[in-house]
Amino acid sequence: AGGGAFFFGSRVTWAGGTVSGNDGGSYGGGACWYDGSSGSLQGVSFVDNTATDSSTGGGGALYTYDSQLTVTNVVMAGNRGSRGGAWYWYGNASISLVNVTMAGNVAANGGAVFGTGSSAAPSLVNVIVYDNTGTSSVGGIWTYDGDLDLSYSAIAGNSGTELSGVTGSVGTSGNVGAGPDFVTYSAGLDSLKWDLHLAGASPLVDAGDPSIYDNDGSLSDIGAWAGPDADSDWYEDADVDGLPDGWELQHGLDPATDDSASDGDGDGLDNAGE
Repeated sequence: AGGGAFFFGSRVTWAGGTVSGNDGGSYGGGACWYDGSSGSLQGVSFVDNTATDSSTGGGGALYTYDSQLTVTNVVMAGNRGSRGGAWYWYGNASISLVNVTMAGNVAANGGAVFGTGSSAAPSLVNVIVYDNTGTSSVGGIWTYDGDLDLSYSAIAGNSGTELSGVTGSVGTSGNVGAGPDFVTYSAGLDSLKWDLHLAGASPLVDAGDPSIYDNDGSLSDIGAWAGPDADSDWYEDADVDGLPDGWELQHGLDPATDDSASDGDGDGLDNAGE
């Protein structure tokens, strides 16, 4: 269990980094919080991890058992689990997810999330649940024998039934059914190459919980790159060329120079088209 990290009865503060390419066997491809563990998880990306060895196990990115955890500004993308392609919670799990993105995950049951535990009621706020697949049932979030509170979140593009056993549906509690319009996303593209920042015209910009603000003072967006602890500088455009400064830096461009019409990789698409 816990392909990337395993915590047993531990208190852990984890900030930043990417966890990728791990196999957790039956539980927690990326990480496992187990038996009374607690703490916080902030600014971490779980991409392309696996937990499929047991039909009753899962949590491709994250598995939590009888644990207390606060999760903020986290990405879970392209992971695979038997139950809960992104996250599987079990037992008395006191969990809060705020500004999290779950996209392109796959599981037999609960493509994004599977949970069970009658005394638990995890809370999800400002969360994107997009294009996840449940190969047997429920492509989005499936809470079995328990409850989960969903608000100001975006649920779209998931296979089959998108939500089951969840308090809060699309059209209520601030939840929307709009797709996120990521900067770079394609099911046929390696998940490590996805850029799950919101494009400027995304309907999820400023659509989050009105009690939460981004660090530039605007209303919070829905998704991982929003809220008071997120880096809003990524979205700045110092040279006014229509390309976010963060994207330019990621691709070796100069955010102070208009290079939107350049085609550095010679693929026939200029930077604006990329």
